[in-house]
Amino acid sequence: EEKYPVGSTHTATVRNFTNFGAFVEIEEGVEGLIHISDLSWTKKIK
Repeated sequence: EEKYPVGSTHTATVRNFTNFGAFVEIEEGVEGLIHISDLSWTKKIK
């Protein structure tokens, strides 16, 4: 929890993409789901 606080930005590898979101891997053994409503195809975050 302390390493990845809510609202922080990280680089991840997309492992699978579904109609409801993307499954990503932040590091080996740390995976998660980004819901489709949280994804943006136009906004670039630096």
